Amino acid sequence: MNFVIFQIKFASLIKKFEIAYNFGIMKKHKQIMMLIFALAGLCGYGQKADYRIFDNIAVSAEALGVNCFTQDYSGLLWIGSHKGLYSYDGFSAQPHISEETNTRIYCLLVLDENRLCFGTDNGVFFYNYKSDSYEKSSTAFPVDVRTVLICDSSLWIGSLNGLFRYNIHSGKIEKQYTRKNPGIPHKTIYSIIKYGDSLYIGTYNGLCRYLSKTDTFERIELPRDFGRSNQFINCLLEDTLRQCIWIGMEGALLKYFPTTGRTESLSFFRNNSVKSLSLDRDKNLLAGTDNGLYIYSEQDGSVQHIVHDSRNDKSLANNIVWGIFFDREQNIWLGTDYNISLVRQNKAFRVIPISQITGIGDGNRFHVLFRDSCGNFWMGGTNGLIFAPSLDNPALSIWYRMGDAKFSIAHNRIRDIYEDKTGNLWVASDGSISKYNYKEKQFIRYSLVDSTHTYNSNWAYYLFEDDMNRLWIATCLGGIFVVDKQKLMQSQGYYVAEKNFNTQNGLPGSFVNQIIPDKAGNVWGLFYKNGIVKIDVKNNKINKIYIDHETDNNHPNYLLFDHSGFMWIGFSDGLVRMNPNDEKTEFIRLNTFEDSEILSMTEEGRHLWIATTGGVWALDKQTLEARRLNMPNQLFSAGFYDKTTQTIYLGASDLLVSFPPSLLNEPETNFPIMLTALYVNGEPYHSGNLSIRYMCDAKLTHKQSNLSFEFSNLQYSSEQGNKFVYRMEGFDKQWKIQKLQTNRISYPNLEPGKYRLLIGKLDSSGNPDKNPFVFSFVISSPWYYSLTAKCVYIILVMAFILWIIIFLRIRNKGQNGSLLSPNQLENSIVSKPAEPNNPLTDKLLSEINRIIEDHISDPDLNVNALSCLSGVGSKQIYRKTKQLTGMSPVEYIRSLRMKKAAALLSENKFTVSEVMYKIGFSSPSYFAKCFQAEFGKLPKEYTG
Repeated sequence: MNFVIFQIKFASLIKKFEIAYNFGIMKKHKQIMMLIFALAGLCGYGQKADYRIFDNIAVSAEALGVNCFTQDYSGLLWIGSHKGLYSYDGFSAQPHISEETNTRIYCLLVLDENRLCFGTDNGVFFYNYKSDSYEKSSTAFPVDVRTVLICDSSLWIGSLNGLFRYNIHSGKIEKQYTRKNPGIPHKTIYSIIKYGDSLYIGTYNGLCRYLSKTDTFERIELPRDFGRSNQFINCLLEDTLRQCIWIGMEGALLKYFPTTGRTESLSFFRNNSVKSLSLDRDKNLLAGTDNGLYIYSEQDGSVQHIVHDSRNDKSLANNIVWGIFFDREQNIWLGTDYNISLVRQNKAFRVIPISQITGIGDGNRFHVLFRDSCGNFWMGGTNGLIFAPSLDNPALSIWYRMGDAKFSIAHNRIRDIYEDKTGNLWVASDGSISKYNYKEKQFIRYSLVDSTHTYNSNWAYYLFEDDMNRLWIATCLGGIFVVDKQKLMQSQGYYVAEKNFNTQNGLPGSFVNQIIPDKAGNVWGLFYKNGIVKIDVKNNKINKIYIDHETDNNHPNYLLFDHSGFMWIGFSDGLVRMNPNDEKTEFIRLNTFEDSEILSMTEEGRHLWIATTGGVWALDKQTLEARRLNMPNQLFSAGFYDKTTQTIYLGASDLLVSFPPSLLNEPETNFPIMLTALYVNGEPYHSGNLSIRYMCDAKLTHKQSNLSFEFSNLQYSSEQGNKFVYRMEGFDKQWKIQKLQTNRISYPNLEPGKYRLLIGKLDSSGNPDKNPFVFSFVISSPWYYSLTAKCVYIILVMAFILWIIIFLRIRNKGQNGSLLSPNQLENSIVSKPAEPNNPLTDKLLSEINRIIEDHISDPDLNVNALSCLSGVGSKQIYRKTKQLTGMSPVEYIRSLRMKKAAALLSENKFTVSEVMYKIGFSSPSYFAKCFQAEFGKLPKEYTG
């Protein structure tokens, strides 16, 4: 375990009910129990930070240790590391290091709208983040600086060599630790904070305060630990809510009340080295120590202790926590001795990793979520079925998997979970159907066959119970089975179905994805690539349903009946609402920008929550207006709405996301996009006066034609799963979607001209926003393409022609005594036509083409190989190929290979890698480069 909880809310209450939940024998009290759990869940719904889940960020291979953070006015995060200053835009870190500042940074703050200030082993430095340059100072700052604080116009500097005060306006610095100030306990200063009108200074051997009115220092007596020779104070924290100062020491954590002078000691921090302190938004105390992170809740006295777990890449990066920082979104940044650990803020929704539910590190891609009438959660996917009475207590969960000696299930791939009218829980999997025995905590498997024993239920995909207490089971390869539920449960597990629908009696296929009843009792089935059928249960008549909507795609992939009786049918570019009574349809396009397959649909009140490969949507069933939501960038393949707690759950790979429907009322945060880096020919671009982050245009030379842009909206929380799009005017005809988790856009070999790079986000309708970020730049032409150069060229050509005319006139006059006639002059400067081609050359070219076609997959095919295979000398092949095609043999072979690749790709039968090997290429990057040079687009774009 990577955390320890000393006290847990509702612990005694959960203990009383956990047995009842596991065995499912308290159904008559389930309403009371569900209410209790609903209230318990709502108390901390999605609002409290989860300190068990970290995103660990590496600044660089050289700067592994991180001490401190700050955030400038634009929102960019700045990091003080063991190897200097870095900035982080949410995607990548950029170094801002000079030879002098390549040192350990202990403290960092924003001085004003232009500058940062930080203390290092080499002294105090000022960095202008708008020009990305260090400011030179003639002031002799102390070295070994450990803390800095800005107060009015003074910068207070704490170092190993004393306390100093620097006047920002005058540039003067004065030392405060002298014999005239005996109130300072020790010259080595580690922490300075302001509380009220006083400054509090933590030293190597005690605490003091500075009284600005009298310009004096006063020592504060603290409780002594007689096991230690000094009172080493690492950090101080102002707490205005509790009207106290938290004091982090070597071996203790104290709580000091300035108004009364009273001091309290927190016993569970005894012998801990407290290096950093902060308060989270719930006013819990965070303490970074040499022994991990502590979270202390004074309200209930509970303490969590978070430490690194080498088995879990989401655990705390390192147990030594130097710094704690809250950004503008209330994300929590922990600087450790090995990288950064980030606790992302979730204001509206809660991210629940599978490890938090199960207590182990195994994964599962969820395909179905369910909560039974006893309040138990069931989560099925590609790696078995998880049973969890609580999502926060892994000790109660059970993971059912194939081959498990204690908790086994027929197959790991779970397709559907269904609770019948009498409270029995059924599971459809690739191992047929199973019923859960709550008392024994085991599954009972049932194998179904038709009356001819031709079809079976080995791959069950969906099931439900009709009004006649019959179970309908959809299968792959077995069609649809209808069985008497009571007789099935009384059987020994092998059962002959009362009815089987298959391809022999009317089904369009044997691969049935879903079966759902409508309000009239008719059954609707969704078939893999075979559309939809309607089964009239009164006469067992099967009707194929044809959906006519606005797109060419006629392969539905998801069905849902809402409470009003409408059927919703998912397609790759939207969904269709159908009235099952008259089969009238209406098409709703989810996204006019990109096609996206529907993965799951969940009904809640007035809305449908639709998870697609392109994001999550909320559809108003009355107005048919669809809104795209900024959710975490995941593929949510399962969904469930819990009416009791009014919570929506979406399942993805290895995690759940839960949120209330009121998420729709949350205002969207809109942080502007900016460029955070520009690379020209692989090197960072520097304008000299202004950082690229504050530039909106640039002028480049023709040699600066290979450009890579990095951008961000400086949003670090997981609240907004923004999808970014971009387009280069003058180059791109359409918008392109930026790949997830990347922020780099590259354009190689741009021609001279004017360009505008547009970067935006997809708005709530799924289209690029109307006010994107714009960066304009010009790539100038080389001097020999300029207008002046062209005029010179014209003058030179005209002068040359004039010289020839004069020369010929003079020569003719010298020979004949008279000038040439105009016709003679014209004939004299016109060259003779080329000799007609030899007919044998066409035959040679045909032979070369045949050899190239026969050996196109041979990577060693070259001029020498052509010569050996054709029996013609390499020099003759080169001369004839150049004469007939205008290309060298190497260029000609490459051109034929590219045309062959294009032909293979257009067939959509082979992957890009397969085509690459078929035409004799072994390097994907070189193949892509050659293909783009031939056709102007990459191979993957040619296929799409």
